[in-house]
Amino acid sequence: MANVLIIDDNKAFCDVLYHAAKRMEHEMRCTHILREGLMATRSGSFDVVFLSARMPDGNGLDVLPEILQTPPSPEVILISDSGDPDEAELAIKSGAWDYINRPYGASYHTSKAMKQFFAQKPHRITVYDLPSYSPDYNPIESLFAFYRDLAEAL
Repeated sequence: MANVLIIDDNKAFCDVLYHAAKRMEHEMRCTHILREGLMATRSGSFDVVFLSARMPDGNGLDVLPEILQTPPSPEVILISDSGDPDEAELAIKSGAWDYINRPYGASYHTSKAMKQFFAQKPHRITVYDLPSYSPDYNPIESLFAFYRDLAEAL
């Protein structure tokens, strides 16, 4: 199992990632404030960190080097809403393992990124095959509908 940290102020996106990774039996932690995410990286031992590029209290790119230096040197996947190719290039050059542009099928790309990472770290985690998604199917919308219906039933 991997120990995964999500640092993102988009609570709905965090919930989707959290539940997907939990179903894969990975340990998860979410923070919605950059400062709390930094404290979590210092006090925890994370294999993967999903880091939002832009947070209300700072820029994820600014803290990327600090996160990469925390033991056990987690793989960091930068998440952005901007779609800025310069930001993506800077993220990768700064040591991010991957860059996800959230507006364009984030769940699909995240699943692919997670699968690739897990395949490269077999000694640290168990790899599960993820379902294939067609470009016509948006798994985030399905998950939101499921949770909305569940909330309405309660």
